[in-house]
Amino acid sequence: MIDSDIYPLPQVDIPANNLNLQGDISPLQPNQENVQGDHVSSYETHILSETVTQNKDALYHLSKAISLIQRIDAKHEIIFEPKYHKEEMAQKFVKLINVLKTLQVKFELFLEILKSSTEEEVLDILGRYAPISDAYKKVVKKQDLCMVSINTAFESVIFLVINQAEKATDTFITVKDDGTIIISSEVEDLDYVTIVTSKIEIIIDYLPHAVIFKPDNIFCYEQGSEMWKQIYKGAEIVVFKDQVGLQNQWKKIYTFLTIANAMVYKRTSTDEDIDSAKARWMSVMSGVYYGFKQKEAEAKSSLYLCDPKMDSAFKVWNFPEKKWIKEIKKFTLPVIDYDKKIYINRLFPAITKETILKEYEEDSQNTILENTFTPPDLVSQKDTILKSLFTKQADAVITRIISPTPLVLKGKASERARAITMMAMNKVSDLLNKNRPKINCDGIIIHVHGGGFVSGSSASHRGYLYQWAKALNKIIFSIDYRLAPDHPYPAGLDDIWQAYNWIINYAEPLLGIKTDKIILAGDSAGGNLAMAVTLRAIKMGVRVPDGCFLAYPALNMYPKNFSPSYWQSIEDMMLPCSLLNLCIAAYIPEEFRPLVDPFLSPRVAGDELLKKLPPVRICTGRNDPLHDDNWKFLHRMQGLNKDVKMLVYEGMPHAFLSFDNIEEYKFILAHSYNGLNELFSLADHNKSANANPVASSDDVKRNIEEKKLNAAEQEQSSEIVEQNPDEEK
Repeated sequence: MIDSDIYPLPQVDIPANNLNLQGDISPLQPNQENVQGDHVSSYETHILSETVTQNKDALYHLSKAISLIQRIDAKHEIIFEPKYHKEEMAQKFVKLINVLKTLQVKFELFLEILKSSTEEEVLDILGRYAPISDAYKKVVKKQDLCMVSINTAFESVIFLVINQAEKATDTFITVKDDGTIIISSEVEDLDYVTIVTSKIEIIIDYLPHAVIFKPDNIFCYEQGSEMWKQIYKGAEIVVFKDQVGLQNQWKKIYTFLTIANAMVYKRTSTDEDIDSAKARWMSVMSGVYYGFKQKEAEAKSSLYLCDPKMDSAFKVWNFPEKKWIKEIKKFTLPVIDYDKKIYINRLFPAITKETILKEYEEDSQNTILENTFTPPDLVSQKDTILKSLFTKQADAVITRIISPTPLVLKGKASERARAITMMAMNKVSDLLNKNRPKINCDGIIIHVHGGGFVSGSSASHRGYLYQWAKALNKIIFSIDYRLAPDHPYPAGLDDIWQAYNWIINYAEPLLGIKTDKIILAGDSAGGNLAMAVTLRAIKMGVRVPDGCFLAYPALNMYPKNFSPSYWQSIEDMMLPCSLLNLCIAAYIPEEFRPLVDPFLSPRVAGDELLKKLPPVRICTGRNDPLHDDNWKFLHRMQGLNKDVKMLVYEGMPHAFLSFDNIEEYKFILAHSYNGLNELFSLADHNKSANANPVASSDDVKRNIEEKKLNAAEQEQSSEIVEQNPDEEK
């Protein structure tokens, strides 16, 4: 028999007058007035009139969850009988019961608090639920528990995971009609118990932060409230007609991700070096195997995501950076006239660990300073600088220049000759094809790639960057910054800061590229860094970009500063919770404070910085675990009367710009053209308004519509030509 000292269940003193939830319970359905016994008779008591519905729903959800957990727990006694004792089996199952009972106690605490009527009662309840109540010290009255968030949690994930736990138990322990008990020893069943246990542990970890919000938090309000009606005025929800077809397309993509995760699990579960030839061969063979064994691939993928290892996970994420992958990818890209790397020297005051920590000490993160730095004179050394710019240097910031028209740059004779040849060919093409879009690069996009701060590059994001350059007729600078964990915060931020300052000071005098209008763009982690650099520019008194375009940005780097969409990460394939936490751990050393640092978490920036932000356009997916942070940012910007708009795609996950194989991709690209064009038009208007104060706001609206029409016409008339590059880019 298993000794309870070896496998202890949680010892929690349940108050003597706690609800009696033993046995079969028929919980009150939401908004239903039927009352069944003392258990639910108090539902109609002690609730504030303005929160009756939410309170009822929360009480129903909590009591139902407790009932389900008790039903699962009733089966665990079987496992302690000697004839069913198998060491590994017992360990895994008892751990599942442990975490379920821990979850049950938390639910009982919430239930008691929601049934209370005074602050004294709440204080007494917290005292009797020690020590778990330590995490709920901020709860003074029942209204301090956000019932909207509680209900969202149950409806989105908690019931799903509890049902999975019951399924795991039923699979694990089978009682036949004749009373015979069968205990499974199948590896798949044991793995499933491990997977479900991991999900429940995530729920327990999230719970304190997911139910205690400040009263003004937008997620304390129902979607139909006046607050949300105002928020929705700044957003557009895009619902594609064929949602079923869209989800089927993503399922196919998730299948490939599942196989990749299963391959990594297989590769890391052996003693072989992960980079050895044998391990690679095993990985290829396992990929073929899992391609035919989908269910097994799903199980191994989920098992891998329970506890992924940082080294192997990031190697998988950086797989697209392999040289042979890049070579293959080139043939899928549209033709572009210029794509070259330059190497930018570090000339500006650096953002260092010491700089950031000093700002913490002085509480000056949001203090705006006067810029006293004078950039060095490089124009007098133009020829020398241009030559070094195209020469690979160890400590330089690599930046890719993408242009829809050939650039004539000194420094490389071959570059100049090629550019002049291409320009001549384009002129001939113009004469033969009058529908060819005219190039007018009167503004630039500075782009920061995504990849969780640990992967990605300008090369891996060329798919949509080439499309942007061609459709918008803009030159793009895409910055390759140093990646974590080898280079944690603020190394990558400093790289972008150095490149940004170099571009705004030297791109025009040295390269002849006009920088009168600058849009800073980024996706995911790149969206975080793009906004961080913009805020840094405001703080340091340097030129601020004319607009920011952010695709599914990571605006909060402190998960305990909770948003309800984080619940989606428990089941999400694109951005699972375990990998999200790995990225944060790799990027942010312990001494930094994402809860107060605007250059880590732009969402927490002070009003003094946010008030000076340029117009911002955001696009995100409803199925993205990060998307609720975007709503919070939108709400803050609206409160400051800033120009901000958000596009939300129903049914889209994180990172959708990287998947050009979905049918809706062309519409998403067109929307991004519109957003960027709008930012450039606003920049035009703002500059003309400064020069001519009588210019009307109708001018910019008319200009925007004209540019949208031109972009649409160019998109229809442009031809996609297969690229055959003559060198590695």
